[in-house]
Amino acid sequence: MTTTRDVAADPKVLVSPGYLAGPGDSDTALAEFLDQHPAWTRYSLDDERSVAVHDGLSAKLQLDHDAVDRPKWRIAYHDEPTGELTWHVDFCPRTPAEVVMATAHQLSLALDRPTPLGKESVLGTGQPLRETAVDVVTDGTDVWAWWEAIHDRRAEFAADDGTAGLIHHRPQTSDHSRSAAGAVLWGGPKNDPARRWKAWFSPATPSGLIIAALYEVTLAIPAVRRASQIPAGLTAHVRVTRRPTRRQLPLPSRETGTILSGHGPASLNPRTEGGRTARRPR
Repeated sequence: MTTTRDVAADPKVLVSPGYLAGPGDSDTALAEFLDQHPAWTRYSLDDERSVAVHDGLSAKLQLDHDAVDRPKWRIAYHDEPTGELTWHVDFCPRTPAEVVMATAHQLSLALDRPTPLGKESVLGTGQPLRETAVDVVTDGTDVWAWWEAIHDRRAEFAADDGTAGLIHHRPQTSDHSRSAAGAVLWGGPKNDPARRWKAWFSPATPSGLIIAALYEVTLAIPAVRRASQIPAGLTAHVRVTRRPTRRQLPLPSRETGTILSGHGPASLNPRTEGGRTARRPR
């Protein structure tokens, strides 16, 4: 039983950047996703796993509650409800729930589009990942920049401070394996790979979903956590501030009527359609 004293001893705080705030509360994240997207229904596979299935039966979001050394989250897609797996995304247990939800939200937006063309636009079907990623990391950053390195079989992006990166494996005509990662997004302390979180995107994953997850990282939006939820190995790499109370929150903008809108890129140009904008200091 949680008491008022327990809550006061472990207050909610803002952790910046959010992608170094730890995984957060996965059950709460899944519940909020279902509230925002009524086309998904939650089922319990067993005591350890829950799955949310889209009404079209082609997409699933699975949560492994007790995962330690295996993926905690998986997003899977089938072209047909009973067909073979087309692509999937796996997230390790250290991955912030916000990164998982940004990816799932983008997929749900695509599935809700009434036309195939609209769906493909949101998924980024046919759009080259590297060129779109360059646009995100060069124009969507706030405090720090990213660099890019081109290798023989992969393109690599990384934050200048070494705490996040994206590795894009170029498709090989001789490689038809669906188990190999087409892209890997990661975050964690510089020069400490063992503490990083990782998201693995299979080769056929639409570029729009990878961009949605990358965009969540480049914005570096603060995440809300209990103080005890911040991993000990990351406390030296984040800024923790008191979470504003309702009275301390800024007034809504007179122009938009909102403080912060959107849940990530609704298109492959997140700064112009439904996305959140990170403004550079003037």
